[in-house]
Amino acid sequence: MKRYFFNLTMNTRDLGGYDTKYHCKTKYLRFLRSDALNYINEEDKLFLLENNIKVSIDLRTEIVTERYPSKLKDDNRFKYYNFPFIEGSQITLTRENVSDLYLRMVSNYDNFYNIFSIISECEENIIINCTAGKDRTGVLCCLLLLLAGVSQEDIVKDYEVSEIFIEEKINEVRAFNPSFPETMGESKKEAIEGFLKLFFENYGSIENYLTTIGLTKKQIEKVKNKLIGE
Repeated sequence: MKRYFFNLTMNTRDLGGYDTKYHCKTKYLRFLRSDALNYINEEDKLFLLENNIKVSIDLRTEIVTERYPSKLKDDNRFKYYNFPFIEGSQITLTRENVSDLYLRMVSNYDNFYNIFSIISECEENIIINCTAGKDRTGVLCCLLLLLAGVSQEDIVKDYEVSEIFIEEKINEVRAFNPSFPETMGESKKEAIEGFLKLFFENYGSIENYLTTIGLTKKQIEKVKNKLIGE
């Protein structure tokens, strides 16, 4: 797991470096995952451009993106897409409902079809973000790693680490607002393990899920190759 220290982001890291069932590792710099990119600077942007990371997929709601726009949104050097998910934003996640809400998130077939279609067609590398880079980003990256053949153990570990990276910021928020829900900064393994159990009960496999939302076998293979191909 490789972490990047962009200006005022806490949870920017790479999906590269994981062993897969295809006897290779996921490629570095093909996919970055992050919290909000509201304050990245020109140096950060140049790093992205130099590594062909020119596609931005923002999962925050429109209300949030209007109030706190991504620095990539109006920069014509990047292709910016917004696919809003209310789960993890307008619907509060709790320890009791988090796995169910993650499953509800992946039932947004139109959003996920559009996201995976873009991934399958773009030649550039991709950065994915939401607000904390934990829930919405975590679910999408979970699906990507499943498709790449990464073990569930490593997928859980990739999810869990968000809590560590955002802890300082969450503590700052809680200091000003003591009523801030304790669970809002959590990324416990039980949450993603519960989601994975529900996901496989409902869809059987990642390939079946992607077919269900409307992707072709060719598109699915192209996304997989983006993760593990040369």
